[in-house]
Amino acid sequence: MQSKGFSWFSRSAALLLLQLISVTVLADTGSSGFLINQDITGGWYDPAQDGAGLTLEILDGDRAVVIWYTYDINGNQVWILGVGMLDGHRIVIEQARITSGGTFGVDFDPAAVQRNVWGRLELMFSDCNNATLAYEGPPAFGAGTQQLQRLTTVNGLPCDDKRRVRLGFTPFPAELPGPNGEMLLSTYAKINADADIIAHHLDDGIPWPEAAAGLGVENYPGGLQADWIFRRIMTPASHQVYVAITPISIGRNSLAPYRGEQPDTPLDVLGEPWVSADFNDEMVKQAFLNHAVNAVEYFRPDYLSIGIEVNLFRQLAPSALWPDYFELHRETYQALKQRYPSLPIFVTMTGNELLEGFTAADPADQAQVLADMQAFTDILGISWYPFLSTFGTGDLPADTYRRIDALTDKPIVITETGYPAQFQRLEVSEGVTVDLNGTLEKQDTFMRDLLAAANARRFRFVIQFVTRDYDALCNALQCSDFSRIWQDTGLWDQDDVERPALSRWRDLLQRPLVN
Repeated sequence: MQSKGFSWFSRSAALLLLQLISVTVLADTGSSGFLINQDITGGWYDPAQDGAGLTLEILDGDRAVVIWYTYDINGNQVWILGVGMLDGHRIVIEQARITSGGTFGVDFDPAAVQRNVWGRLELMFSDCNNATLAYEGPPAFGAGTQQLQRLTTVNGLPCDDKRRVRLGFTPFPAELPGPNGEMLLSTYAKINADADIIAHHLDDGIPWPEAAAGLGVENYPGGLQADWIFRRIMTPASHQVYVAITPISIGRNSLAPYRGEQPDTPLDVLGEPWVSADFNDEMVKQAFLNHAVNAVEYFRPDYLSIGIEVNLFRQLAPSALWPDYFELHRETYQALKQRYPSLPIFVTMTGNELLEGFTAADPADQAQVLADMQAFTDILGISWYPFLSTFGTGDLPADTYRRIDALTDKPIVITETGYPAQFQRLEVSEGVTVDLNGTLEKQDTFMRDLLAAANARRFRFVIQFVTRDYDALCNALQCSDFSRIWQDTGLWDQDDVERPALSRWRDLLQRPLVN
């Protein structure tokens, strides 16, 4: 995503995107707002049929075992059971089985037990405590539904209305600031009212020579100082703070540019030795560490990222640069952890590249990035724009968020995300047109599923990058079509009208937060 300095991705990133975007439109099958997790394990029954019921247990691999205790038409007790797959808010068992032939006690013979296919079961959950059982059995049983309620829970697995994830925005503006900063003030007002964490995404270069000299923020270039001062003043005192810096360029293929009076100033203006500097040069290491310390001391963040979308750098930069960058990261991480042992320090990665089949990225390279970073990141930060994957604006695989969760045993955060709420036809490169088939409904569905997964899987936070569509900003700056890819991902449209996805966001935000 673009930095606040309004610098856009390089041509190399644009070419990468052309490999990733799919213009295929897939149908949205829709689902309940509830996402199944292990918390629903327990006993369930239909109050209208007290004396019968079922138990279910969520297993590894997005599977569940269901045992339905009921009766046949002659009043005989029967068990109907099976293992089914989780699909969003559903558990589907295509071949449930019924058992017979066993005898009680010492005469029990396992070989005598018959397990015959009975029919189909489908459980659809609307929340933690309510579900619909749909069944299709043999003629003696027929087909029908039952309305189930939770009967028991498993100790230590609460299923409640609590919120376990913080929600936040960046202060990315929707248009150029006016003389009194009205647009920025409006953006911060939204952050104050509709978030409890703020993301300062400082992806616009590093003040290399000033930081290398050990100078504090008060001696940084005036443009940078003004930006940081305003950010700190406007940050709500009640919110947690996430700060992201990076030594990598926004094109994710080279050393970051100079953050002088203006963002993303080419290193050429600094001359030697900076114009030919490498990631593992001692002056670069010292400058980046000093800058990270300055950022921590200035913003006092609850979370600090020191590398943004580093797996893209592995993919886009010359392969020889990765060891040099990793050396810089490792030494910076170790020095910062020694100084700030309780501060979560981490890197972010693009989720599309980490999930095999979402892009053409080499799975081995992506796995190597995860392996390299394992000991030098406290959290896995995910940059999550799945509409830029091979799935476009169609349905994502049902196991998408389970796969994200399985990438690491460390906490997960969504450091930036968004989804288009309207159609755009964009010429992202000369002669190459891409359709983004966004709609209000698809954005709402995306937000529903993301928030349900983040809450159920206990991600630390989710950052929606754009508050309001930035049509006016791009019109003023005469953005390229490529720069407009994220234009319509706001939870408010270009006229500041609230979108349905914002209601979804607020529904979760208003729940009691469990830290």
